Amino acid sequence: MLVLFAALPIIVLCFLIIVLNWSVNKAILVALSLLLAAIIFIWQTPLLQILASGIQGTFFALEIVLIIFGAIFFLNILQQSGLETKIKDIFKELSRDKRILAIIIGLVFSTLIEGSAGFGAPAVLLAPILIILGFSPVAAVTVVLIGAAVSSIFGAFGLPIVFGFGAGLGAFVQEPEFLNQVTISIAYFNLISFWLACLAMIVVLIFSFGQKTVRHFKYVLEVIPYLTMACLFVVLPGILLAKFLGPELVSVGGGLIGLILLLLATKQGWLIPKNEWSFDGIVPKISSASVSSKKIFSSLLPYFLIVFIVFLSRADFLPFKNWLMNFGRLYFPFLDIGYSFSPFYSIGVLLILVSLFFFFTSKMHLSQLKTSCQNSLSKIKKPLLTLVLVLIFVKVFVYASGENPNQYLSMPLILARAMADFAGPSWPVFAPFIGALGSFITGGTTISNLLFSEFQVSTALFLRIDPVLVLSLQGLGAALGNMIAIHNVVVALAVVGALEQTNKVIRNNLQVVFIISLILGILGFCLTLL
Repeated sequence: MLVLFAALPIIVLCFLIIVLNWSVNKAILVALSLLLAAIIFIWQTPLLQILASGIQGTFFALEIVLIIFGAIFFLNILQQSGLETKIKDIFKELSRDKRILAIIIGLVFSTLIEGSAGFGAPAVLLAPILIILGFSPVAAVTVVLIGAAVSSIFGAFGLPIVFGFGAGLGAFVQEPEFLNQVTISIAYFNLISFWLACLAMIVVLIFSFGQKTVRHFKYVLEVIPYLTMACLFVVLPGILLAKFLGPELVSVGGGLIGLILLLLATKQGWLIPKNEWSFDGIVPKISSASVSSKKIFSSLLPYFLIVFIVFLSRADFLPFKNWLMNFGRLYFPFLDIGYSFSPFYSIGVLLILVSLFFFFTSKMHLSQLKTSCQNSLSKIKKPLLTLVLVLIFVKVFVYASGENPNQYLSMPLILARAMADFAGPSWPVFAPFIGALGSFITGGTTISNLLFSEFQVSTALFLRIDPVLVLSLQGLGAALGNMIAIHNVVVALAVVGALEQTNKVIRNNLQVVFIISLILGILGFCLTLL
């Protein structure tokens, strides 16, 4: 009976969003009401404990929103300065091959944008660039959603790891090495997931959007060397960043390094197919691109600055990290649940400071600063309410249900035992699908990890499976789920004026999510047999 009460809020949340198409905010309010009723009347948790969990969740949400604001503000400053136009011009000069442009922009550049902003920014910012370069609106959105999703496991400066797993897990985070192990594990898994996502992106591009005369697997096969090179340029630096600096710089640093290397390699013609593929035909390859290396580096300079500042604040071998974490640190105790905030260590604050530095050094007008602030504030209103509601739900679900006079297990632990009995040792096959479902429902990797990280780890421990492996599969699945998250698809299509194509995009991408999740799940299961 306890399993039913523990599962009911999650089941109702899924039903309201997937079947009845309710908004996340409306659905989470209903699910939260059911959750509170169960905890108060069945678990009999003291009201102060419930209140403390809710307050902690609210503070976590506010810190995440600060990062979102800083990221959007940074991108708005770049737009107001005209640098975005210069970046578009670079791609126009590089290649006419739509496969090459899809890999550069849809996978590698979107990794950089995902790492520096996240929350749907790649599709919103990069789909219009692809349209300018000759893609249809639906093809542009589909390509960027697939490419950006795979890198969203590290998201905007590590949010899905630091806050998604960090806030969603309790005692495990007390061991500093646990999240480090998960970070490194996911970085290695990305060697496979990045390559599979890039390959799937090209297959969908050719067979869903190309004319019949250019739909052939040979056009996929001939671009595999180039896409493999592109994936290695992004993933290998990401592995090093994950091992030595943690999750914050994996996407933005790997994306930046990968983009520069790939642009330079493309400029030199490395591994580029002999003929250029387009939606309506094949044309001979033009000579090497004329864009200068200096133009490439100067256009990406603001991203260099962001990576450098975050690197200084995160490197353990430098003195800045401890100082920034402790200077001005605020601590808010709530019973036995506490929350602390280090303003000068916050990625959101650092992004705002770097944006202001770039604003003043670029000699922009105050009106442009005002416009950037207004645009950024307008875009955080909806995420603010959603994140507050979801984080209150998560904190109450995880913590409030675990502190009760009846000595009942917490809701995640009860569900974990039930799932462990059902799946048994084959649970790693299911783990990525749980993560993908969470992103489809809530629209984000971070929130999926918040909802299901405790559940995934508890299930792994009951089954005596490595929790690092299972949590890695949860995160990877959650990342893939972004390409079918209704909110992400709708927002991206609204920007390019193609809302009526929502079902087509989700249908195309759903196949990609299923196949890659299944491959990763089977791989995870095989690793448990070693």
